Amino acid sequence: MGMGKLVIPLECGALPRGLLGRYQALKKKNLPWSCIAREIVATLLRNELTSARMKASLFGCFVHSKSYTQTSKLLGLFESDIEINPEHTHHLIAAKDNPQVSGFNGGIKRVDQLIETSMRLPSLVCLPAKES
Repeated sequence: MGMGKLVIPLECGALPRGLLGRYQALKKKNLPWSCIAREIVATLLRNELTSARMKASLFGCFVHSKSYTQTSKLLGLFESDIEINPEHTHHLIAAKDNPQVSGFNGGIKRVDQLIETSMRLPSLVCLPAKES
């Protein structure tokens, strides 16, 4: 909105008018707050201003996961909604030492798959230089 800040309007029975009127508000309409929270997280992940910080926060939560439920939810998010880059691999490797990740059914295997996926780089074809 001119200041380089992300504003996420939330419709809670009244539609914003004036300054925020031209922006689409997230609709609450009897949805549980957990659904609204998921939509806000998705919005923060899609936005170029907030994406890197949101990913860093989620990976930090994963490294310090305190339950199998949290581990499961974050793994699902990483596998489906987040583009994992090679710079995220140190978080994934560190998470393998967390008993909530290593003890989670299939946790280590899923983390290893995420690491492998993040490390795939486009292959470059190197041709020998022509002699002159």
